[in-house]
Formats: sequence, structure tokens, C-alpha cells
Amino acid sequence: MRRVFEVLKELNPWWSDPKWYNEDRDIQQVFQSRVESRVRYRFRDKWVKSLISSSDSWGVRVLRGPRRVGKTTLMKLLIKDAIDNGLNPRAIVYLTLDNVELMEAIEKGVVSLRGLLRELISSRLKQYGKVMIVIDEATFYDKWAITIKNLIDEHVIGPGVLVLITGSYSLELSQAKRELEGRMGILDNDDVGQRFLFPMRFVELIENIAQEVNEFLKEPTMYGGPPTKLSTRLTIFEELITPNNARVFKFFEKAYDEIGKLAIGYLEGVYFYTGGFPEAIYSFIRIGKVPDKSYTSFYELLIQDAEKFGLSPRILEELLREKLVVSASFEMTFSELQIPIRLIRGGVKVLSIYEAERYLDYLTEGARVLLKLHTIKPIRKLNEPITFNRGKPLKLVYLDPLIFHSLYWISRGVRTGIYQTAKSFTLESMTSSSEDRIFFSSLYEAVVCSHIIRIPIMKYGVYVETYGRGVDGKEYADCIAWYFDQRALRHKIVPVEITTSRRLDEEALLEKARLAMNYLRSRLIVATRDQLAILTDRKGNVEAIAIPASLLLLLI
Repeated sequence: MRRVFEVLKELNPWWSDPKWYNEDRDIQQVFQSRVESRVRYRFRDKWVKSLISSSDSWGVRVLRGPRRVGKTTLMKLLIKDAIDNGLNPRAIVYLTLDNVELMEAIEKGVVSLRGLLRELISSRLKQYGKVMIVIDEATFYDKWAITIKNLIDEHVIGPGVLVLITGSYSLELSQAKRELEGRMGILDNDDVGQRFLFPMRFVELIENIAQEVNEFLKEPTMYGGPPTKLSTRLTIFEELITPNNARVFKFFEKAYDEIGKLAIGYLEGVYFYTGGFPEAIYSFIRIGKVPDKSYTSFYELLIQDAEKFGLSPRILEELLREKLVVSASFEMTFSELQIPIRLIRGGVKVLSIYEAERYLDYLTEGARVLLKLHTIKPIRKLNEPITFNRGKPLKLVYLDPLIFHSLYWISRGVRTGIYQTAKSFTLESMTSSSEDRIFFSSLYEAVVCSHIIRIPIMKYGVYVETYGRGVDGKEYADCIAWYFDQRALRHKIVPVEITTSRRLDEEALLEKARLAMNYLRSRLIVATRDQLAILTDRKGNVEAIAIPASLLLLLI
């Protein structure tokens, strides 16, 4: 037991060192790069300040997201914010359940997680009146949810207590949701207990390292507020999908003139390789490239962790190599995953549909490195529920370009010089007239689609799966996102088609725009590399609006 508390002292340097953050590599990388996720400020104000300012405030918050996406760094920054806002450093306890010594003590019965937390919370609540507990990588201990439930039911967790829990995988979170339903507490009118931490968005990268872009985003617009204001961004999107609205085009003309080339350069020259992963971004800013470790560490963790879900790392690698990293955005049916697998003791077996689903679930629902885009059924009225046609093939989109490069190149045997290899091939693909161009165009599509799905989050403030794609014989929208407008009592639907062609195929795009209008009642947005235009047929009846993707992403 004594060794457990020694481990806790090592994990909580702020107990003894008021300048602990000067020695913390994660925090110093944030400070030196000047790039950090906006969610820090939302969580600081909604969670940390709420705990400190109110005697009745309490809550349990679960934050999940891919490995290496910055969850631990975010927790450290929130700990610093809590201390800066007056919470006694010793009232803050950080523990991580991927710590070998701590987990060995729990598994051998030296200490129970429930007993340890009860002691830590009770003693500190009595002494300091407030307690902030951070449990990192909780999904490495399958009884964490029932432990928290019991402590809430015993009134150990209640007023004055904030428990922040992180996890990299979500396959077991359905159980956690059942255990903790109605027991998450309320912090500053926020009662949403579970949130997903996406990789950083393109705008979070560029606004911090490109002064011109930062200044443009802070300027007032024809809509009153600046583009950084949520209501302004949603208004712009709603005008983009409204036919015959030319005002919004003027906004993008101004943006293109002032920051267009700069935004394209940062998207294609930086974000395509760093993605939204902090460590890769910090390294790029410091040395001008992404180190191999940023790619290999993500890959190795993803493969190794498959075993804790009863999956074979070897089969997962084979599926990735043969089927699941053909490009950054692709169609897939479960039957295509029924590949021959070489058995360790000799012979071959074909993966069953059930097994294929389990591996795909690990990548989509568990590790969440891939997004599923189901086909949207045509809608008759904008106030009716939107449903999926699950009979159509799935579209799978990589959540982040760093994830894609990591899996694509390492599954093909490239482990050194990954950034240089990815950059050379991407540039070559960009100008290719052969099938190799798919590599570049699918990367563009994946980046745009993985941002577009976050539009409903802007509206609701929480992750919801109100996104898909449009298919009628052929695809007419690569990705679609929607949310329900309570005031208008109708859905606002954002259909987006992505093209990287230097010359727009107006006839094909107008046909897709016609389908988008007929099926979704929305003007089609065409995300391009560098073209800005309003496309109409000869009668002016069909319309699409083409916007450089790099400018479109600045609004998400």
C-alpha cells in the first residue's frame, strides 16, 4: 500500500512543486508551439470553474478519443487551470490505469480502485472542501464504471467532487453508459456525461501559426460577428445551402483574396501530414517535418490494443494491408473482408462475416479511426426524421490524415522516413493522370468529410451521428451532415461533394446538385482545391456553389 502512495506522489508533482509544469514535456510543447485545442477553454469554464465556484456543483465526465490525440495533455492543462483558479494542488489527484505498478497492485488485491478512490476523495473533501480526480486511460480496467457507480451511490462522489475519466476505446462504453445513466451530475448547466475528443481541426492549427489567418478570423463580417463566433459560422453554412443566396459568395471572395493561397498551403503542406495530432504538429513547427515516432507509436498502440478486445493483432494487420487502407476514403462491404487468413500452425481459413464485423467494429466503434458513412434516404419534408439506407455499401473515411498515413505506410513495410515518403507520393499523386491520383483525391475527401461531420457538434455541443452520404445510382454527395433547427422546425442539411480537379466538370456537378435539391432540399456545396464559383444550368434552375476546401474548413 505504501508503494501505491509513492506512485501517486510521482504522478502528482503539483503536490510538492508549484512550478511543476515547467518540467512537464507535454505542457511545454503546448506553450512553445502556441497551438492547442479550443476544447480546453470550454472544459475549463464548464467543468473546472463550475466546481470551484459552486458548493453544489459536481460531476463525472468521460472523455474518449483515439490514442495519442492529446487526452492526457488536456487533463494536465485542466489541472493547471484548476490550480490557477484557486483549487488547492493537493485537492487534485491524477492516476492512470495504464501504470504498470498501480494496475499490478489492483489486480493482486493490494488495493482496490474503489477503496483507493474512496480514501482519496473523502480525506481531501474533508480537508479542502473540493476534490478533482483525474482517471486516465480508464478503459484498461474493465470494472471502472461499476466502481464509479458504487461511489456515487454511496455518496462518496457528490457535491464538491469532479471526476474526469479518459479512455481510448469505446467498445465497452455502452456498458459504462448503462451503469452511469442519470448519475453524471450537472456542471454549469452541462449534464452531458460522455464526450468524444476529435483530433484538432484544421482551423485550430492554422489560426495559431498563421497571423494573417488569425486576423481575418477575428474581423467583423457582413453577418456582424467574426468567423470565430459560432452563430456566424452556422449562419454562413445555412446560407451556403440556400439556393440563390449570393451574399455568402461575397464573403468567400473576400476570404479567398486575403488568405486563400495561405490556407491552401497550410492544408496541403502541413495538415495533410500532421493531421490533428498535437505531438506531430509541435514537431512540424519545431523541425519542419513529422518524426517517424508520431506515426509508428500510433500504429503500434492500435495493433497491440486489439488483443484486449479478443482480436488477433496479426489478422488486424493483414486486414489493414489487404483491404482497409486502400485509400483514405473508400467503399466497403463486409463480404469483402472475408479474406483468407494464414494459420500459425499451417493451413488457411476464410474470415467469417461475424469475425469481419468484429474487426471493423474495433476500427470504427472502438478505436474510432474510421468513420462509417451510410447512405441517406431521400426526404419528403424537412421536418421528418432522416433515415439511412443500410442496404447500400458502407463508405469508410479515415478520421485524420496522420492516422491514414500511419496505417497506410507501416502496413506496407515503411517504418523510416514516413513523412518524406508520404509527402513525395502525395505530391506525385497530385499531378498524376493515372489511378495514383486517387491517393491524393481520397486524402482531400477524407479531411473534408471528417470535418463536415462535426457541423452538428457546433450546433448541439455534443457528438451525434447525424451524418452520411448521398447515393442514387451514383454518389451525388460525398458527405452530408444535418441538425434540427428548433426555431424553424426543420432540418438544416449540408451536402458536400469534393473534387480536386483543376477544371470543374460543371455538367456532372450540376447533375449532382439537382439530386441534392430533389432529395435533400439543399444547395450542393462543392469543396475544391482552389476554385470559387457559382454553377448554374442555362435556365438558372439548378445551382451549386464551389468553395476552396481550405476556406470551408476554417468555419468548422
